[in-house]
Amino acid sequence: IIGARGLYILENWSLFEDDLGDIFAINTGGISIYGALIGGAIGAWGYAYITRLPSIPKAADIAAIGAILGMAVGRIGDIINGEHFAEATSLPWGVRYTNPDSPSLLAFGDPNLVQHPAVAYELLGDLAIFLLLLLIYARVTRSGVAFFSWVVLYGALRLGVSFLRLDDIVLLGLRTAQLISIASMALALPAIIYLLRTPPQEEELSLADEGPLIGEEGAEGEPAEGL
Repeated sequence: IIGARGLYILENWSLFEDDLGDIFAINTGGISIYGALIGGAIGAWGYAYITRLPSIPKAADIAAIGAILGMAVGRIGDIINGEHFAEATSLPWGVRYTNPDSPSLLAFGDPNLVQHPAVAYELLGDLAIFLLLLLIYARVTRSGVAFFSWVVLYGALRLGVSFLRLDDIVLLGLRTAQLISIASMALALPAIIYLLRTPPQEEELSLADEGPLIGEEGAEGEPAEGL
């Protein structure tokens, strides 16, 4: 929650600079999914480190699969509420919000405005990523690959969808979420390559000996080779 609220405040500082008390009025709405992911990742890593989880990368893989599904569910609420305004469109699946309390109507003041359902696009993309992560987790034995694949896949999705959204442009024609997407992909791609090219640590091998992951068992019960 702290990360989600904090990044939203940074992205929309003009809404808070005149009344700093509004920073704590989280009941009125205003959070950032990327802030939640960054804050959640830091908190989860800290917990795993303090409690000495046997395999932080494996825990991260499992968390990534659950997180992307949770993000898809959360986008349902965004669609219903009319949040995250997008470019106008004449496409037949465009949406318009007529409820006087809808954030979209409050922002544009035009109940006839038809806009891209950008968050619906993201919802569908999240579900596709969820299925891909299940496949990666089942086929790739190296812990950490599914997590970094999530970072890359969601980064690419958000980078594209944000071109349709009307968030403030901050640098080089890009929005904050797009800059974070590019940075996260730039870090995650080399991590995937490194994990696939280097042998696992002894600790990871001992975990594999305790029992196979989903889809890891070969024809004779041996762990399958990582892709």
